[in-house]
Amino acid sequence: PTLLALSLAALAQAKFLAGLGSHGAPLERALRLQAQGEDSWIFTSYSPSLVNASLLVWQDDFEPARQTFASLRRLGLERGDDPLLGAALFWLAQLECRAENWWLALELAREGDDLVAQTQPALQRAAPLAYLGMVKGYLGDVDGAREAAETGLAIADRWAYSYMAILNLHALGFLELSLGDAQASHAFLHRGAMLKQRLGFGEPRAMP
Repeated sequence: PTLLALSLAALAQAKFLAGLGSHGAPLERALRLQAQGEDSWIFTSYSPSLVNASLLVWQDDFEPARQTFASLRRLGLERGDDPLLGAALFWLAQLECRAENWWLALELAREGDDLVAQTQPALQRAAPLAYLGMVKGYLGDVDGAREAAETGLAIADRWAYSYMAILNLHALGFLELSLGDAQASHAFLHRGAMLKQRLGFGEPRAMP
């Protein structure tokens, strides 16, 4: 049941990101399977509850997503599961950034970056750095935003981590646009758009 649940959740996420609009049924089945073994569930990036909450974030349905990720954050702390805790912090930072809760998003992104830097492979820092860059840009910290996103992009490029390269490119593109440099902004955003196209993204609400 666990393998089937993970496979269905991955299928649902892929359908959503591709813009196919038929992700509901496999995700609902995956969530039911996860619920059958909730107490012993080992979380991964394709755990049904995590995938479901991430899709809610991309659809701007913030409150149920916030509740799920807050619960996963508590569970990560209770279990000493650093990857789960890092994932919850990453998604909470993204959610609060989208919800325009800038200072809370900044706190979450910093906490996630500190955790990942201490406990996970270097490539994982590309994720929290993207939202550090994004939020600092919204808050007017130009130098801090550029440093975070450029560092995140360098990490993502070094490891050919296209997903996180897109996020950091978006942060840099937004920053340059806010500073009035349309040419620099276009260079970052165009590269991000090409990466999304290459990966088969068809859902405009996702990433980021």
